[in-house]
Amino acid sequence: MGNGRTKGRQFEFWCREVITLALHLPDGDVNVRSKSAPGCDLWIRNGSTLKFPYCVEAKNRKRLNVFEAFRQAQVNTYDGYLPALFSHRDRLYLATEDLYEFLAKIDILNETLGPEWIDKVRERADNIRRTAPKISDARLEPERSKPRRGRDGTRKKNETCRRRNGGSR
Repeated sequence: MGNGRTKGRQFEFWCREVITLALHLPDGDVNVRSKSAPGCDLWIRNGSTLKFPYCVEAKNRKRLNVFEAFRQAQVNTYDGYLPALFSHRDRLYLATEDLYEFLAKIDILNETLGPEWIDKVRERADNIRRTAPKISDARLEPERSKPRRGRDGTRKKNETCRRRNGGSR
């Protein structure tokens, strides 16, 4: 892998794949922000926000100030979402969230599922860990449909390209 930005970008795409895999979401439901665009790195679109209501800041660094990174996640979180920080170093994968929100989830799990939820969490985490791809194997771009072709078999340029290049509609 190349420079730090490339490694960070690869980690963002890996996070997308792991979230999709773990939550059984359709491909394309997890958005990855475009390069250098403002906002959180990953978020869910469509009705899947009920399964994963987080805006994720993804960090793949050897040295990380967790508090600064989580503050960035809070600032970049969209309305209706919760902030989360995903980080990675030396085969250790972490998710950081607000302590009070974490404790509230534990309280709800205890109320609704009782103490059995702990074993279920461990079992599912092991399954996700076994099936997750390596970061280096993450797809950088989502699957795309084939480019449109004209009658003569050549690729058609989209309207924006034609206008930018001085062509007519």
